[in-house]
Amino acid sequence: MSTPSHQQNQAFQTIMQLFTLFAASNGWSPKSKIYKQQRKIFISEAVRQSFRRNFGIDASSLAAWRSICSVVDVGVDVSTLTTVAACKQVCRFNF
Repeated sequence: MSTPSHQQNQAFQTIMQLFTLFAASNGWSPKSKIYKQQRKIFISEAVRQSFRRNFGIDASSLAAWRSICSVVDVGVDVSTLTTVAACKQVCRFNF
């Protein structure tokens, strides 16, 4: 079974593999300015898409916030978090 950190590492490797293919298809050298700029943009967008896919886009969704709290392991039973404010508070406290 995969742990969350192992899964995150796999996701990052996949993002980097996709970028490497993208960069190669555009002929960008890893040391070039365009490569570094585009890598930053590519990774940022991939992370945003993954976040939206996993947690949605509704910042007021209690279910989404509970899911975030569960994934980052805030150290409490997420079913006891009854408001978005409570979820945010527990995240701030832990991070």
